[in-house]
Amino acid sequence: MQVTINAAKRPPASLVRTLLLHRNYILSNAWQDFLYRYAGTSIGLLWNVVHPVMMVLVYSIVFTSIMPSRYTAQGLVDLPYVLFLCSALLPWIGFVDGFQRTTSTFVENAGYLRKLAVPEEVFLAKAIVGSSILLAINLAVLVVTALVVGFAPRPTWILVPFVGIMMMAFAFGLGAFFGTLNVFVKDVSQIVAVVLQLWMWLTPIVYAYTAMPEWLRTAQFANPIFPFTELIRELFLFDQLGTPLMWLSAAGWMAVALVSGSTMLRRFRADLRDVL
Repeated sequence: MQVTINAAKRPPASLVRTLLLHRNYILSNAWQDFLYRYAGTSIGLLWNVVHPVMMVLVYSIVFTSIMPSRYTAQGLVDLPYVLFLCSALLPWIGFVDGFQRTTSTFVENAGYLRKLAVPEEVFLAKAIVGSSILLAINLAVLVVTALVVGFAPRPTWILVPFVGIMMMAFAFGLGAFFGTLNVFVKDVSQIVAVVLQLWMWLTPIVYAYTAMPEWLRTAQFANPIFPFTELIRELFLFDQLGTPLMWLSAAGWMAVALVSGSTMLRRFRADLRDVL
């Protein structure tokens, strides 16, 4: 017998308790979804590596062959640009994957949400865990790239995964907010895709922070993704722990996203499944 539920009548539970209660479902389904992303293709899971590597190669060719002077002028001549690029671009790819997948997860899983007594947060978590696997692969590619170009490991590398976890929690909160909104306004997922393209170029990912105009450097403190990418870059490339302000900023944006997303989902939970 199929079970339908009114999510609004379910007793309130903390986000952490809900996710822990359904952790086996989340992990197993996230892994299966990840395995079947490229099902039927000739190289399968390797596409998860090919896509970011090709993107890195394209940006590396453009910025080192066509516009090399701006990086030489910023004192980056001793640091291989491909490594500088990978240190922010590869984490960014993982974040974007998580944000976009959580934004569309309610619409894509509408059939399950209408029939199964599974909290909405579980579907968000399933999407973000799958993207976290991609992020882990991207960070492994970053390490391999560093070793290939002769860049010695740093003790601060051990902290990079912690920033990655915070970044994906940030993506989870954003996905809860915009994923809920996307149920009622179907254009949201497309708007998010366009905004992400603009967001990337307004963030020092493919270029150095010091290459930005002064006004745009100041504006980075209002850029939610900046502390995450900058912390990873400082930890990985410069053997720097990052300033307390940068860590507080990353933690603050993560908290704001989680609270906003949870509030949005709680506010519209009663109508979400009916609209789907």
